[in-house]
Amino acid sequence: MSTYRNFTVETDADGIALVTWDMPEKSMNVFTVEVMDELEAILKQTVEDAAVKGVVFTSGKSSFSGGADLTMIRGMFAMLAEEKAKDPTTAAQKLFDVAGRMTGLFRRIETCGKPWVSAINGTCMGGAFELSLACHGAWPPMANR
Repeated sequence: MSTYRNFTVETDADGIALVTWDMPEKSMNVFTVEVMDELEAILKQTVEDAAVKGVVFTSGKSSFSGGADLTMIRGMFAMLAEEKAKDPTTAAQKLFDVAGRMTGLFRRIETCGKPWVSAINGTCMGGAFELSLACHGAWPPMANR
């Protein structure tokens, strides 16, 4: 079992890694820079481990996720203002690169070569919904949402 601050990863005898998202001190899981860093490490860990045949991504809370942390989004716009003051010609590209990080991470999940399933319980909004769409399957099926 691997433990991160916001996730635990347990691989069973059949090679299925259960990734449980459970942010401490939060009533709901949300995307933060730290969550993206950990998710990136988990993706690398599961892809490189030949014993892992597939991944099930779930929440340890009563709801899956509310999406992105609003303070993270506010920080991105503060960064844009700072960058515009330094160099207005590159500021928009820097914001695009930061905002596109989640999309790149989700694309790597989609194309990593191992099946990922999103086991959704309760609310699944914003980036969490995008994560679930990047997975190869979801439970309950998206058609039922």
